[in-house]
Amino acid sequence: MPFNSRWPLAPAVIDYVRMRMQAAKAETGEEAQVTPNEACAELQRRMLDGSVRARGPLKGVTAELIDAEFWRFALPSTDGAAVNLSLLRKLYWFEVSADDVEREWPNATGAPEPSDNAEFRTGAPGRPSPINLIEREAKRRLEQGVKPPTLARFAQELHDWAEGNFPNGPIPTARTIENKVRPLFKRS
Repeated sequence: MPFNSRWPLAPAVIDYVRMRMQAAKAETGEEAQVTPNEACAELQRRMLDGSVRARGPLKGVTAELIDAEFWRFALPSTDGAAVNLSLLRKLYWFEVSADDVEREWPNATGAPEPSDNAEFRTGAPGRPSPINLIEREAKRRLEQGVKPPTLARFAQELHDWAEGNFPNGPIPTARTIENKVRPLFKRS
């Protein structure tokens, strides 16, 4: 399942649609680059024809189903907002039915799904982060005697390692890594 919610926010859906469109193009041999704006336009077409439902705060702050006609003059933006130029109404956020999206853009076997960062979930409060995996790599390197001359350089190497191993993940900054591995670095 590519989403953590049955009604994910629009930016996650737009990213998923973009990836599915790229995968479909790659299968036909076309150039596989799809922009987020192209994904927004395709999502708008599906919401306009009613095959994908959306909900948002049309009147107040609670989400309600958005009539398909709303999308005739409203293009969703990559930040998850939408402005209907005919009604002069702005949605600062909206959610999309995950069931509808998965039906319209099924994920083929073996195709990559958007990262929900499940491998970074530790049960600790806050955003998912690969910091525990980075710490493990730091311990491994230090145990093998791989210790650069400065902590800053060590943190930068670990940052580069994390970017290479988790390209879709939320990688902490080198400074954050430095603060986290400082005790390990000093003990070795």
